[in-house]
Amino acid sequence: MLLEICVDNIEAAVAAANAGAHRLELCAELGCGGITPSYGMVAQVLKQVTVPVQVLIRPRAGNFVYTSNELAVMQRDIVQLSKLDCNGFVFGVLQSDNTIDVQNTKKLVDLCHNKFTTFHKAFDCTFDALEALAAVKQTGCNCILTSGLANTALAGIANLKALIDAAQSDITVMPGGSIRAANLNNLMAELPTTQWHSAALNSQTATIDENEIKQMLKLLEK
Repeated sequence: MLLEICVDNIEAAVAAANAGAHRLELCAELGCGGITPSYGMVAQVLKQVTVPVQVLIRPRAGNFVYTSNELAVMQRDIVQLSKLDCNGFVFGVLQSDNTIDVQNTKKLVDLCHNKFTTFHKAFDCTFDALEALAAVKQTGCNCILTSGLANTALAGIANLKALIDAAQSDITVMPGGSIRAANLNNLMAELPTTQWHSAALNSQTATIDENEIKQMLKLLEK
C-alpha cells in the first residue's frame, strides 16, 4: 500500500515526509487546485526529502483545455524539471468536449522518458469513466488520480470500483478526493487498489496534519 500526499510548499513537503508519506505530489497554489511549482522549489524540496516526488505540470488554474502556447509551456517545464531527480510528473489534457486529449497527453508522456506519469483529476471532468480510462491507457500514463467523476472518493466509489476492475494490470487507479483516516477503512473495504492520495490538511490551519498521515498509514499497514 502506498500513500501519496499532495503538498504545495517546502515546509509541507518536509512535514509529510517526516510523517511517513511514501510519495509526494508537489505543486504550487494548492488552494486553486495546484499549478506547476518553480524549478527552484522542486530543487529545494528534493534536497530536503528522500521520498519520491511527483511534480505537477499545470500552467494555470481553471479548465484543462490548453492552447498551443500553454501546451508548449508544459512541454518545456517537463524538459527543464527532468534535469532534477524527481520521480515523475502529474498532468492531464482534455479536448474542448471534456474527453481525454490522447495526442497531446501522449506527447507529454513521451517527454518524461520513462519517469512515472499520472493523469490527474482532469479525468473527473469527463462524462464516461470507462471511455476515459480506455483513452488514458492509450497515452501511456502509469496511473490515474480520480475520485470516480465525483466530488469525493466516497461519492464516486461505484465508478472507482468499475475503473479498478477495468484497469486490471494495465494502469493503476489511485483514489483521491477528501480521503482521510475517518473514511479510509470504508474505501479500502470496497476498492482493491494499492495507491491512495490525500492532501491531509488540518481543517483549522490548512497545513499538513502529520497525525492524520500517521493514522492513515496505520490503517494501510493492517
